[in-house]
Amino acid sequence: MQERRHDFDVLVIGAGSAGFSAALAASQAGMRVGIIERGALGGECPNRACVPTKVLLQASRLKSLGSAMSWKKAIGQTDSVKRVLTGNRLTSLLEKSGIVFLKGLARFADPHSVVVGSHEWTASKFVIAGGTETAIPEIPGLKETGFLTYADIVSLKVLPKSILILGGGPVAIEFAEILNGFGVKVTLIQYADRVLEREEPEVSAVIEEALRAKGVIIYTGAAAQIVARAKGIAKILVRQGRMEFELSAEKILVATGKRSLAAEMMVERAGVELDPRGYIKTDKFLRTSVPHIFAAGDVKAGPQFTHVATLDGEIVGQNLTHKNLRAISYEVMPRATFCSPEVASVGKTEEQARASGKYKVGVGRAFFAGFGKALTHGDGIGLVKVVVDLKTGKILGAGIVGEDASEMIHELALAMQVGATYEDIANMMHVYPTGSETVKMACVNVE
Repeated sequence: MQERRHDFDVLVIGAGSAGFSAALAASQAGMRVGIIERGALGGECPNRACVPTKVLLQASRLKSLGSAMSWKKAIGQTDSVKRVLTGNRLTSLLEKSGIVFLKGLARFADPHSVVVGSHEWTASKFVIAGGTETAIPEIPGLKETGFLTYADIVSLKVLPKSILILGGGPVAIEFAEILNGFGVKVTLIQYADRVLEREEPEVSAVIEEALRAKGVIIYTGAAAQIVARAKGIAKILVRQGRMEFELSAEKILVATGKRSLAAEMMVERAGVELDPRGYIKTDKFLRTSVPHIFAAGDVKAGPQFTHVATLDGEIVGQNLTHKNLRAISYEVMPRATFCSPEVASVGKTEEQARASGKYKVGVGRAFFAGFGKALTHGDGIGLVKVVVDLKTGKILGAGIVGEDASEMIHELALAMQVGATYEDIANMMHVYPTGSETVKMACVNVE
């Protein structure tokens, strides 16, 4: 019996970093490829998240330094940058690559077909790269009171005079700085006992102190109990330890995490399995429970960063088109939070390394204040912390807080990737005066 000819060899759901990478790889291999997107081409990062927030961070710093930067002008700049990175550029890229663009929400009908609008499309293989959205906590009164998400903030025409931010991770921290820089009274409510709780405690402490110095009010170890609104003001009853108190502001920003959009695509109709949190389960080759369906980016279980999504897409693209499958590894995964000072890290924290029981853990620290580059730039705030295995000399992880941390982390990430030791870095010549001298000294100081 002749096999049914499908509309596409590969259909990719989601036109963000992961989806684009996979679609381009499949197209370059000569496959008939379609890509489905209900929102803007490029996905979350260039349209609503990474790129707009970096523009706004820079604008808020200029504002804090006394420039005439206005919120309206800053939003205009974000729109200009978005147009350069998305829009016609991506439409043209799809056309040149021969990839068919289908606009709308894709929902699976069965393992080989999806419905987009009123039309059903079939494919031999699928890539699910539909991303995530803000997870809204179940706090009584929150939905009725109303709230903003990161996507709402980057399109606001007028800023509120005050805002309560729920969360203390990277999104919450970056928006706390942005809004504070534009004169908004910012109060941050963090459930964990410190902000950026996945980072080294020393790193978190520097960021918390820096935000407080700018005027951001921070409550850690605090939980929102009830939300209400009266006379245009949002009020949150907060519990911190044994104390309960009320906080109020014009607006609430929810930045407490993400949730996968897999369920909206009705992936269960295709037999795709989800984990208890609603994320798609994949194997090391990024195949789902259905062998011809792959998943990439934030929609699946795993780390949620744009650079991870891009790598996911590249690996899926290769595995769609080659018999020799490539496995994913997140062992060396640098990450950054673009607050001021910047935060960057890679690998394990000291606590994680010690808890594993696998290593003879050594730690080295160096503070920016002792080095020329940091002092020439002003306050000299920051530090580098490296975590190593003293038995092998291998670097297990690192955390940096300070100017250019997002660039400096790559020396340590590369060392981990190629198996270089902390002694290799300690013995290597570093340019003076640079921030990377601090990386060298942290390795020198390992004990």
